[in-house]
Amino acid sequence: GRPVILVLDTLEELSLRYPAETAGMVRLFAQVSDRVPALRLVFAGRYEIPAVAECFGAAAVRPVALFTEAQAQSYLRVTRGIADAGRRGELAARANGLPFLLAMYADLVTGDPAIALDSVSEGIEPRLVYLADRIIDRIPQPLVRWLLRYGWVPRRLTRGYVRDVLAPFLVLAASGDR
Repeated sequence: GRPVILVLDTLEELSLRYPAETAGMVRLFAQVSDRVPALRLVFAGRYEIPAVAECFGAAAVRPVALFTEAQAQSYLRVTRGIADAGRRGELAARANGLPFLLAMYADLVTGDPAIALDSVSEGIEPRLVYLADRIIDRIPQPLVRWLLRYGWVPRRLTRGYVRDVLAPFLVLAASGDR
């Protein structure tokens, strides 16, 4: 008789790679939901998933609420284990209440405990770290990964820039010289 909550996070990843399978899985969850009234489903992701909208059209779409200062401090201290109050304050201020951004800043600090706060303040951009670690590293072709990792330096990546500037380095990377 008590509610059971099932959270499916980052569902957009599955939906991008396997849209038909994702739709089938969501339909299955809709059937289970009809039979189990205590079941509460949360489909979490960066954007809406078409299969979820099809099966649960009346479902509420809710953006993630911003953290208050107290919530950010608690997350950093309790969940992430960052004891230094000054560091927590700096990270919370940089994230400006955005939970996802706060998590990325916390990843930087917990991933490299020796990182200076000044480095974080001076422009290590966690969104770029996230892009490299979570998106670019998933690309199976090593040369495409290399090109995306190092080709973002110019304001715009053009064929001419790749040919005239990056080509010699791309050749080295292709030969195994990273």
